Amino acid sequence: MFWLLKDEPNIRELVCLHLGHEGYVCDAVGDGQVALKRAEADRYDLMVIDLMIPGLDGSSLVPRRSQRSAQSRRADSDSHRPPRQSRTR
Repeated sequence: MFWLLKDEPNIRELVCLHLGHEGYVCDAVGDGQVALKRAEADRYDLMVIDLMIPGLDGSSLVPRRSQRSAQSRRADSDSHRPPRQSRTR
């Protein structure tokens, strides 16, 4: 699934239309805050991010997304670890 962050609705629509014709699913948003929430909730194969949009722009979104993704991976790996056994002598 492709994820597109672009503030210009005509371009968003056109890109997703062409991706759809090629058989891809495209999830498009025009707001950085909404984009961050969706990126946390879903997994995407490719994210195309406009760096210069109003509000939370792409250059601010990428580090936040990377940081939250790393935190999520750590939480997932911690939940799969077997409990520690204490050794007493």
